[in-house]
Amino acid sequence: MAYEIQLAIADLKYGTSVGPDNITYSTLRRFNEATPHLVPCVFTACLRYTAHPPEWKTANCIVIPKPGKKSYSHPKSYRPISPQSCFGKLLETIVAKRLSQTALMYGATHPSQMGAQPENSAIDALLRTITPIANSISRMKTTNQNPTRPAVLTHDIEKAFN
Repeated sequence: MAYEIQLAIADLKYGTSVGPDNITYSTLRRFNEATPHLVPCVFTACLRYTAHPPEWKTANCIVIPKPGKKSYSHPKSYRPISPQSCFGKLLETIVAKRLSQTALMYGATHPSQMGAQPENSAIDALLRTITPIANSISRMKTTNQNPTRPAVLTHDIEKAFN
């Protein structure tokens, strides 16, 4: 568990919003460095006894104005965020990683599953979409075929482009 926590802490996005407890990821990292045995003990107990402290699930909704809006008189001009405790988010990250690894180990995911897969990135998803289209266009050009009907393809891939 200690190694999982170190890996998860190394991957955290520092500078994100903090929950109602006002504990930042930097504080959590320093706390874990100062007492490396304590966080694994607490997380192990949470998992063993299936407990998720209510304080880690509590969030304060904060409404942030979206930049560049002409008028802020409409609700769509704002973005609500609900930051939760960094302790809770860290535990959820570790559980999600474990679930993903277990699903992979037992073949519980489809080969085309992209999210939470170590070998499948957003770029892989994009290439799996674009390659058949490019091959089809190439075949039409070499055989002088015209498409018989128009088609529209939409694909929402998070982090596909910088």
